[in-house]
Amino acid sequence: HTDDITCMAGDTFHVYTASSNNVYAWRRGTELKHTYSGHERPVHLLLPFGPHLISVDESSVVKVWDIKTEELYLELNFDNDTFQITTVCHPFTYLNKVLFGSQQGSLQLWNLRTSKLIYTFPGWDSPITVLEQSTAIDVVGIGLENGKIILHNIKCDVTVVEFTQDWGPVTSLHFRSDGPPIMASGSMAGHVVFWNLEERKVASQLLSGHDAAISGLHCFPNEPLMVTSSPDNAIKIWIFDMPDGGVRLLRLR
Repeated sequence: HTDDITCMAGDTFHVYTASSNNVYAWRRGTELKHTYSGHERPVHLLLPFGPHLISVDESSVVKVWDIKTEELYLELNFDNDTFQITTVCHPFTYLNKVLFGSQQGSLQLWNLRTSKLIYTFPGWDSPITVLEQSTAIDVVGIGLENGKIILHNIKCDVTVVEFTQDWGPVTSLHFRSDGPPIMASGSMAGHVVFWNLEERKVASQLLSGHDAAISGLHCFPNEPLMVTSSPDNAIKIWIFDMPDGGVRLLRLR
């Protein structure tokens, strides 16, 4: 890369990186397979989407690429003054559909095959920082800049439950899929909170898991493991085996 990497994503076949307005697809870490060029501003969001790759730049220009041919499949242009895209996710079972969150606080559900806006969610009066599919179909976890976490049924447009973390903006969200109904949320302060979704309360906390914000957080599928990353230049793997259901450090890089 000639410039800083601005974001990363991955699927079964490639790791995708964005740098200086371009997006790259890598195999085995070092083998460059594809380059996607055309953005005029730095790319800050990437989402692999079946045979396609979605990239969003700082001007809220959305490009959908055919991964294999590198051809542009679709382009959507948003106005940063009315809908500045901050995050994107693909809701489970929603064929050809993606959900965009905005700095203005609203959400938009789009069908990328027809290039049509399906529905607008007005939001919760705070910029959206994170979108993450929960373990329940139709329910999406939404993290806000004011520290609120909303579990929202996007099919019915009904909020299932709402939490508030004490340490400011929600930087990351993920859900355990190995049994316990636990959602993990990351903060700017380097703390992680584990929420019991059945009892609707805090299950445990990981204080100062990192020396900087929790920028990435992922619970392994069907395993009691979680990985976190941070600008403190550390990647940590944690295991859920404490008596209170909390985590202890398993590996550090």
